[in-house]
Amino acid sequence: YFLDVGQGDGILLRSESGVNMVIDGGSTSEDELGRYVMLPAIKYYGMAHIDYWFISHTDKDHISGLVYILELGIRSGIRIDNIVFSYSMEDEDAFAKLLALAEDNEINVMFMESGDYVTDDSFMLMCTHPDRRYETDDINDVSLCLSYISDECSALFTGDMGDDALSYMLLNEREYLLSDYDILKVPHHGSRNSLDSDFYNQINFETSVISCGENNSYGHPHEEVLEYLNLCGCIVYRTDQYGAVILSFNQGKVSVETYYKETSP
Repeated sequence: YFLDVGQGDGILLRSESGVNMVIDGGSTSEDELGRYVMLPAIKYYGMAHIDYWFISHTDKDHISGLVYILELGIRSGIRIDNIVFSYSMEDEDAFAKLLALAEDNEINVMFMESGDYVTDDSFMLMCTHPDRRYETDDINDVSLCLSYISDECSALFTGDMGDDALSYMLLNEREYLLSDYDILKVPHHGSRNSLDSDFYNQINFETSVISCGENNSYGHPHEEVLEYLNLCGCIVYRTDQYGAVILSFNQGKVSVETYYKETSP
């Protein structure tokens, strides 16, 4: 479930065996995202028990909804077993706040680097970036990149990775990536800075989803990114145009629903 969070990211993922996972959950355009989007959606889709909540990085547009839920504590009606960060997270205020809230709520905190994974034998969700050798001053480039693989589908969730991080991943962490994915969460809301031609030339995607706010001030998604996606031949869904995008897989067949608009891009 790619939720319509405005300018940000918020993804709900349920494995075939019923493991509930969330990736990010924040917005800079929706001030009460946690109250009006994240919390209702999690309950509506029957995910009040979340096994893993992954944080790609700690920019507001990726964590504000989670912060709201954690601050509510037991009143939220949500139980979270694990919050998962990149090993490369800096000791900055937003990260420290999340650690404190996790402790207050007695939630286990985990850290991943490339090659680490979680699984229950019906799926594997592997970290493909970053590793501990990668150095950058840009928090976006140490976004936790996650590769989901099961018998039903495969998906790559890229956070806000820029072109430098994507290039590094292809050169140094390629062994953790597939050559073909059913779904791509387009990096950094379709920013021009996230466009790496080798990335799109070396990895194939059937469907891509861009999470961005309507008429956002950043100009996301960039026209050049859209052109590359079209050249790759993949179907493109944008939350600013289609609302929430829901992809379901059953025996090799995919069905797509959108919240309030047409399903055909």
